[in-house]
Amino acid sequence: MRLSVAALLLLAGSGFPLTVTVLEKEADIKGMGVESEQKITEYIASGYIKTVEEIKTTVSAGHSQGFSFHGGASKKKVRKEETIQVYKDGKIVNYRIFHGNKSYFEMETPAHMVMFGFVTMLVECSTEAKCTMKTKEKGLDVTDEFKKVGKWKARKVVATVKDARGRVIRTVMWVTKDSKLLLEAEKTRLNNLFREAEKDPKINSNPKVLDMMKQIKTIAMDFIDRYGAQVMTTSSIGEMTSTVVLKSVERKKVPESFFSVPEGYKPAGTGMPRWH
Repeated sequence: MRLSVAALLLLAGSGFPLTVTVLEKEADIKGMGVESEQKITEYIASGYIKTVEEIKTTVSAGHSQGFSFHGGASKKKVRKEETIQVYKDGKIVNYRIFHGNKSYFEMETPAHMVMFGFVTMLVECSTEAKCTMKTKEKGLDVTDEFKKVGKWKARKVVATVKDARGRVIRTVMWVTKDSKLLLEAEKTRLNNLFREAEKDPKINSNPKVLDMMKQIKTIAMDFIDRYGAQVMTTSSIGEMTSTVVLKSVERKKVPESFFSVPEGYKPAGTGMPRWH
């Protein structure tokens, strides 16, 4: 097959197409006088994740103190947020895109820090560097309760952990094996994370830590194979409760430039990421 000059120029300017899995989600966050409704679209590819959010936040009268929504508390505010994650050189580089003034904020963190935090609900490791999947007694309860979430049959899994302040975080996950695309997307998400974590000198220069990381990856992948990936998640901490529901999964092709900061956008600064 011969490509036209125009087609060749398009490929040269956009990069070769990448296969992405697109997850459409809806989220609802409530507590302390704040209610946030979100429509979330995630584009997951090898080496990249892009998240586009449309957020409507309502703050009840008398509860605005302590909340700042890009310029102050508001009765009701609608905004769009776009974040690109690039996995490279042992790090996760976040680009928060601001289309209004054509700028972006760059943030990065070592992948191994995110990796160890990511699996806190699922894995425990002993002082002898032996890692295993948590049990019900340790805070992970894989139940025999099932229900329909959307078009998927899902199993209830309950995870309980404590944060750095000692507060109990209870997360109810409904996981399914019914969507092959979803399972592949979640494995791609994990592979992005573990691949970069393994590149970090703090990991690969320490055989004990590297072995622990490989054990954790095996356990995380095994959990997906045995029980599935999340289609609905409800987390509670203090007065705050958030629920995220998967609405659809599909596969698309996009140019690699889809995961780049738009041309002409100026840097607004650098710093450490805020993980949501």
